[in-house]
Amino acid sequence: MWSGRSGNTFKKTYKWNKPALFTWLRLEFDSKVSYNDLTLTLNGKLCQNTRLFSVDDKTLDVACDDHVLMTILEIGGLKHLINSLHLSGGRNFALFQTSYQSSTMNAYGSQFAVDGIVLNYCQNVGCSHTDLLHTSPTWTVFFDQQYNINKCVLYSVHEETKKLNGFVLEMLGINNATLYRYQDDSNSSEYYYPVLIKEGGYFAARVSRQQTISQQSAAFLVLNEFEAYGDCVPGFWGLTCREKCPTSCSLSCHPEHGKCNEICVGYTDPPNCSIECDRTHFGLHCKTNCSSQCSQTGCDSKTGRCKAIKVTFAKCVSIKSYLFKRHF
Repeated sequence: MWSGRSGNTFKKTYKWNKPALFTWLRLEFDSKVSYNDLTLTLNGKLCQNTRLFSVDDKTLDVACDDHVLMTILEIGGLKHLINSLHLSGGRNFALFQTSYQSSTMNAYGSQFAVDGIVLNYCQNVGCSHTDLLHTSPTWTVFFDQQYNINKCVLYSVHEETKKLNGFVLEMLGINNATLYRYQDDSNSSEYYYPVLIKEGGYFAARVSRQQTISQQSAAFLVLNEFEAYGDCVPGFWGLTCREKCPTSCSLSCHPEHGKCNEICVGYTDPPNCSIECDRTHFGLHCKTNCSSQCSQTGCDSKTGRCKAIKVTFAKCVSIKSYLFKRHF
């Protein structure tokens, strides 16, 4: 982590050794929050459609449209020290859900892949495992309701890593229709397979493997653990995702506490934040007057800085060109 200062504000940069999924984050400051210049940059790309949720005077939740696996997070426009940062990658909705596999070897039932326990080795129990002679095995987890899934993680075991090579992950909708499909094409054997999912409402997830000519053994399927991360589908919030959003933000409330986006920096109309400030106002809900120094140009709707004067140049026609056209 490192910091840099620019004028009255500063920025902080956080780095992760492994990619971390961003869905939203919570910032706790040492004093009352100022919102005007706050920006988020994920892997060098500015966060799009930033939404701010005030938890209390010193705590702010920040969300945007970019759900990415990031290694670098930059928070700019800071005016207060950050006491703590909580990065949410969603909740694991596969945990303890109903599961099924097309066949079972010994006591290695399908439920062991959603028991919340990741093991280095599977001995007797602890992992799901299809029959050794099953050449087209599948494993499926059924969510108790529709969830907005954006990332899945598959764990193999150290002595059995090749048993996930070439897997197929399908995200299922109503009537088990495939809405998203991912094919693993890695040549190396892995222990940990993170898969970024096209965000959408899903009811189930299915993992499968197919035996190919190049495989020396049957394509049985071993899963140490399966995790499906996400949030409530739009319109709902809470631990069970059964609480309805307020009518004022019926499809966009915060998935954890259900609040609407009540903070519009540079706009006048929360929670939509679609009507920009006029040229003489800026900041939170456009309640701050621009400086008198900006009377000719107006000011930036978010920062209040005077806009640059636009200089236009008339098109000049040279005398030589004019005379040339007159005579020829």
